[in-house]
Amino acid sequence: MTFREQFKEELEEAEKEGVERGLEQGIAKGEELNALKNAENLLKMKLLTPEQISQAVELPLEKILELKGQVLN
Repeated sequence: MTFREQFKEELEEAEKEGVERGLEQGIAKGEELNALKNAENLLKMKLLTPEQISQAVELPLEKILELKGQVLN
């Protein structure tokens, strides 16, 4: 295998890994944004405690309390 062929192969592999990593990060960010939106909606409904919302949307209680301060003020 020539240097050029090896370089091309390694470049393609690095690009593939980068795309996979980007997709994983994008999915994680989308899930987080969805959880935040659901938490915001639940806070506005005022039917659950922050602890219950934290458990329901799988976000830390601190994040729910922070969001509560923003949403309800």
